[in-house]
Amino acid sequence: MIPKMEQRKNMVNQESFLSQRTIKEVKQLNKHCKDNRVKKMTQFMFNNICGKWVVHGLNFWDLNNLSLLFDEK
Repeated sequence: MIPKMEQRKNMVNQESFLSQRTIKEVKQLNKHCKDNRVKKMTQFMFNNICGKWVVHGLNFWDLNNLSLLFDEK
């Protein structure tokens, strides 16, 4: 049987691990979302260069993201 003090220490370590893991996963999710946004807007720009004008499929957020992408480039 594990002493109470050791059990508490293990629980804190597990909570800390889970907290760190959650933070890491959220950062990775945000990175993937940004990458997807950039890819979508880049595809949109190439479609427009090729003459496939598809503005009607864009919403406010897409247009805002397109503006941000222009500012980055």
